[in-house]
Amino acid sequence: MVELKKIKEWVLNNKQVGKVFSYEKCGELCWSSVAIQKYEGIIKLYIDEILESQMDSENYLREEILKFSTIEEAIDYLSNESQVRIEDLSPCKGQKIFNPALGN
Repeated sequence: MVELKKIKEWVLNNKQVGKVFSYEKCGELCWSSVAIQKYEGIIKLYIDEILESQMDSENYLREEILKFSTIEEAIDYLSNESQVRIEDLSPCKGQKIFNPALGN
């Protein structure tokens, strides 16, 4: 687990931080991806959720890119609207979770 201060530092230095994880929802395995990145002065937050049984059809329960003025707003939203633990986020190396140029 990483300190919140370090996560904020990564994001404010334009690094994408995120996590892909699973949890149980409605008695089924649900997969979720979350990521935060500062892009062109805006904090962008990506969240998706899909039931494992719907992966072949790519029928997402949710897939969105949201914009925030501050890292604190993005983290607060993520804490309240996602199953991820903020302390579990880490820098995305190689393959990114989302393209921050999208959703402008």
